[in-house]
Amino acid sequence: MSGAYPKEPPVGIELVLYVYRGLHDSIEEVPLPPRKPDLLVPPDFYNQTVWTQGIAYILGNWPMQPEEYVPRHVFRDHRNVKMHSHDPVPIRVCLYRDEHYKIVEPLDEPMGMYGLGAASRLSHHVQQALTGNV
Repeated sequence: MSGAYPKEPPVGIELVLYVYRGLHDSIEEVPLPPRKPDLLVPPDFYNQTVWTQGIAYILGNWPMQPEEYVPRHVFRDHRNVKMHSHDPVPIRVCLYRDEHYKIVEPLDEPMGMYGLGAASRLSHHVQQALTGNV
C-alpha cells in the first residue's frame, strides 16, 4: 500500500489507498518507491480504520512520484435518484467520479467505489483478489 502518509494514521479524513500486488514475508522485504502501479485491487477511499484495525501499515512517509499513480482515478457512485419530483420511488443510478467528485467516463477495468470504505471492505476486496474470486 502506498501514498504520502503521515507517521500516524490520519484522523477525520479519507485517502485513496493503493494496494500493490506482491507478497512478502516481512515488512522489511517490501521494496521502496518508486513503483509502477501494479495494483492488487482498484484504488478506493478509506478512513483510518484500515490502520487502527491492523489491515494496512505505514511503511514510510514519502511523496508519490508521477509514475506511481494510476493514469486516472475513477470510482463508482451508486445512488437513489428521483427523476421527477412526483415519482413515488427513486431509481438506482451509477455515476462515475474522479477523486475530486467530478463526473467522468468509466474505465474498462475494475473500479473502486466513491465514498468512505470500512476496513472490512478492503479486507474483502483483498481476499477476493488473492483467491481469484473477483
